[in-house]
Amino acid sequence: MFTTALAGLLLLSASYIHVLARQPSFLQQNVLPSSFLVDNSSLSLNVTNCPGYTLSDLKETKTGVTAHLSLAGAACNAFGHDIANLTLEVTYESEARLHVNIYDTAKSQFTVPSSVVELQSGSQAIQKNNSDLIFNYSPSPFAFWITRSSEPDAQPLFDTRASSLPPTPIPPVISTDNTTALDAFPLIFEDQYLQLTSALPLGANIYGLGEVVASSGFRRDVGTNGGNGTIQTMWARDIADPIDQNIYGSHSIYMEHRYNETSRRSQTHGVFLFSSAGSDILLLTPPSSNVSLIEYRLIGGTLDFYFFSGPSPQKVIEQY
Repeated sequence: MFTTALAGLLLLSASYIHVLARQPSFLQQNVLPSSFLVDNSSLSLNVTNCPGYTLSDLKETKTGVTAHLSLAGAACNAFGHDIANLTLEVTYESEARLHVNIYDTAKSQFTVPSSVVELQSGSQAIQKNNSDLIFNYSPSPFAFWITRSSEPDAQPLFDTRASSLPPTPIPPVISTDNTTALDAFPLIFEDQYLQLTSALPLGANIYGLGEVVASSGFRRDVGTNGGNGTIQTMWARDIADPIDQNIYGSHSIYMEHRYNETSRRSQTHGVFLFSSAGSDILLLTPPSSNVSLIEYRLIGGTLDFYFFSGPSPQKVIEQY
């Protein structure tokens, strides 16, 4: 049975005794081909040395950005084999919707066919200066962050920069669950493992990431105010209503309701990962950290994100 933990059991790797390397997870062991378990001698089982990516060949248009992402160093082959060449496509699809798609240039990774789920296209894309949301990036190592055009100096809505995240390695944030060890925060894009991490405001107000009966209620536990944090598995299964476990549906969208002390107003935005790959989404706050974080760990597919500007909860749902 698939639990809410990415790993049912995680052991400390003998090859990396000084770091908190993760072994193949429960989800990986039960979903990936048997060859993954039998012949994984080429895998490092360690994300610490994953080099991230470097951006090049940037082309800006009035409605977005395209660029090439290349592996920034030797492949780490943590839980799969690193894909060396990626494509970045950013499209300002509407005033309230920003599309950020990172995929393998060869297009060998599985994506959801339009015959299954037909999304609105970006054919009516708008110009950047008419968008509520702005895509910002640094080229090396590649990272991106999303801001509101009306509040460019406020804390980003989504921020993958290492400088915005806590220093690593971090021991298991939930002491009883070694899957919550945070070895490093590089962008990882392998055939069987993808990882992307974003900083969140400390104690962020997060709602969504279902389907789940959460013990914390509608507001998800990010690991502050006595909470442990959340490991939300995206893997649909036919089971009744266990607490804090994955059940019938997988809906990888969340809303964050945020108060801006400068403007003294509250706004809501949404983040949707369009993927059918099994995954775990972690909401954690490391000890003594001044930020919380969300980390996506997928066992395949691509990183296909949609950002919705809201600014009210109802508007986010309408935009979604």
